[in-house]
Amino acid sequence: MLNLLKEKFEQEDFEVITAETIAEGLVEAQRSIPDLIVLEERLQREETTTLKDQLRSIESLQRVPVILLTVRDGVLSTDGDVALPLPFRPKHLIALALESL
Repeated sequence: MLNLLKEKFEQEDFEVITAETIAEGLVEAQRSIPDLIVLEERLQREETTTLKDQLRSIESLQRVPVILLTVRDGVLSTDGDVALPLPFRPKHLIALALESL
C-alpha cells in the first residue's frame, strides 16, 4: 500500500517521504517537518496512539495534521486529526489531505 499511496500523492504534485517503522517515521518527521502525516494503523491501537503522542510531543510537529488510516468504521475527527477507514479510495485520501492543509 505504501508504494501505491506514494505514487498517487506524487501524481498530485505532493513531495512524499516514507517510513516503514515508528523509529524511522519519527526521525524523518523531525528532519523534514512535513505539511501532513499519513499514518497507517496496522499496528496495535496502543502503538498508534503512542506514536501520535510522540509526534505531538515534538514542538515542531504539534500543528502538523495527521490522517490515520484505520480499520475502525466511519470518518472520524480526533484531536484535530482525521481517521479514514480501510478500505478507502486513494482519491478520497487525497481529498482529505488537501482539506487538511
